[in-house]
Order: sequence, then C-alpha cells, then structure tokens
Amino acid sequence: MTELIPWLNAMVTLVTVVLMLVRFRRVDMRQTKLLDHQEKVAQLQANESVVRTEHTLNVTVDIDVIECDTPGGKAWILETNVELVNAGRDTTCVPAVYVRARALMDPERNIGTDDAGFYNSDFDALPKCGALSEPRNLAALPNSIIQIAPGEVEQFVRWDWLGQGFVQKFPVLVVNVEVFGADHKLLGHWSKGGEGEGDYRPGWLDYVNGPERTDDRFHRAIAFSRASPNDSNVSNGSVKRGQRVLLIPGTSKIDVQRTEQFREVLNGVVQWSRQMTIVLSNKIKGAAEMAAPPASLKDAVAGSQRST
Repeated sequence: MTELIPWLNAMVTLVTVVLMLVRFRRVDMRQTKLLDHQEKVAQLQANESVVRTEHTLNVTVDIDVIECDTPGGKAWILETNVELVNAGRDTTCVPAVYVRARALMDPERNIGTDDAGFYNSDFDALPKCGALSEPRNLAALPNSIIQIAPGEVEQFVRWDWLGQGFVQKFPVLVVNVEVFGADHKLLGHWSKGGEGEGDYRPGWLDYVNGPERTDDRFHRAIAFSRASPNDSNVSNGSVKRGQRVLLIPGTSKIDVQRTEQFREVLNGVVQWSRQMTIVLSNKIKGAAEMAAPPASLKDAVAGSQRST
C-alpha cells in the first residue's frame, strides 16, 4: 500500500498540472479572441478614419414656392436650396452643384381611371418642363472653385419663375440635385503654411470657364459622367468602361482630351445625388382648381363617370 502512495501523488500532481494547463489554455484563448476583437475594432476605426478623411458631405435639399403678384396676374418663384455640410476631416472642393427639374407625368399621356402600373424611375426619361429642365451649376465662380473646410456649411440656391400656364401643364415636378466633390490637394487653394494651390487648379479654371472666361456652357450642362460599355471610346481603348469622364459641354460625347488631362482629378471625384417630388397643388393656394388635368385624362374621367 505504501508503494502506491508515491504513484498516487504523482498522478495527482499530473492531473493538477493538466488542469492548470487547460485553464491557462482557456484564458489564453479568451485573451487571443479579445485581442482579435480589439484588432478588428481598431481596423474598422482606421478604415472609418480613412473614409472620413476623404470627401464626406451631408447634402440637404429644401424647396419652397413663393407667390408673387405681377401686372399679368399671379406668378410663383420655385426656390431650391441646397445645403452642404462637410462632415469629413479634410477640405473638399466642390466644382459643381447641378440643379434641374422634370415633370413627373407627361401631360399628354392618356391614363385610364382603372389603370395602374410601374412608372419610369429614370429621371432623364421623365418629360422635360421647359427652362426648369436645363441644368444650372450653382457652384460656378468666375475665377475660383468652392471649397468647404471640415465643419463648414455652404448653401446654394436656384430660383425659377412659374406662370399659371406652367402650373396647369406641370402640376407635379421632380427636382434633381447632383453635387460633385474633388480633392482639395489637386484643385484647392491654401495660405496656411505658405501660399499654394493644387497642380490642376489653373488648368481646371481655364477649362470650366472657357477661353477668356466667357464660355459658360460647362455650367449649363452636366459635364461629369461614366464611360458606357457601348461607347466607341471604350471600344478603341481611349477610356475604360465605367471610368469617370468629362463630356463635351452640351453633348453626351466624351471629351477624351480633357478626360486624359484631368485623369488624376476625376479618379477622386465623388458624386452625391438627391431627388424631391414637388406637388404644386400642395404648395400653391388654389392650385388644385387651377391645375386642371390634361384633356386626355379629363375625357377618360368623364367617360368613367358616364358609365357608372
């Protein structure tokens, strides 16, 4: 019996050691998981920090309709306010803030009283509504580029006047806002730490303002786009599919020369889009009676009433 005691002591010691190793292993695994979690959190924070240092603009659109008395009768001003707040950690250049509108419904479209279905959600496919459908670059400056520092707020406004005939023909509008931000290091101007400007700033100012600062076509048509897979310039290798490009002002053709000239700028351009639907009958007192439905729809409603 006495011979078994040393053996039993050895077994107890061995079991104790094994249990301690298991416990230490569990603690080590928990610490490893904790470290992995902390590392992932740190990585996410680092990624967020990188994103925040790039272009981060909060875009808010507010639309109002202002009634005016004119010698010809009632008229209204459509006021579109665009507010940009730089929520990032770096200054952002804003070369363009485009605002335009289209009619939600085609006034000539014949819709039966029992008809329903999916309506076109492509803004560019909606019917145009006169001058309101012509883009205006609200960020256009004669010889400079808008730049917004971190925490800074910038506001832009477009005014359009509406006559009674317009309200009757286009009772519902969709207002589209396109904001384009670019790298301050390439297009910006700074004085802190010495006077300086981005390498592409002089060339960009000449481009967007035209020869001798007299050509404003850039500010009356959206100049930024993406290269379509079916574009001939993609087929011949001049540009890559989906690449950010510049268009020849007033056309849908890619300006290959300018796109190549500002390739570094375009690679860092970020776009923000907003759309708002405006029912003029809700904004204009008495517009519900004034904005009568088009003849085709009126006839359909009358026919439906006669058949009941």
